[in-house]
Amino acid sequence: MMEHAGVTLELMAQRIYEGLHATKTKFWQPKRPRLAEVVDGNVTETPELISRTLISFSERREMLELCLRLRGLLVDKHEVDPGPTLAELLEESNGTD
Repeated sequence: MMEHAGVTLELMAQRIYEGLHATKTKFWQPKRPRLAEVVDGNVTETPELISRTLISFSERREMLELCLRLRGLLVDKHEVDPGPTLAELLEESNGTD
C-alpha cells in the first residue's frame, strides 16, 4: 500500500538522511543600516539583511530518535521488561530447596 502511494524504501532512506543532516537559516538585520540611497530625491536607508545557515540540532535529535526506534534500539519505559523482582527470586530459591 505504501509502495503504491509512492512511499518507497529509497524515499524513506532519503528523508531519514535529510533529517539527520537538517539545517536552518536564520535572518536578521543589524541595528543600524549599512547603505543609503536616493530615490526620487529622498534619501532612504537600505538595511542589510544577514543570513546564516545553522545546524538544526532539534530536528537531527528527533530523526535520530526515530531511527533508533525503527531499529528497535530505543524503547519506551513501559515496553521494558525488568525481569523478576528480588522477592520473586528469593521465593524461587527458597522453594527449590
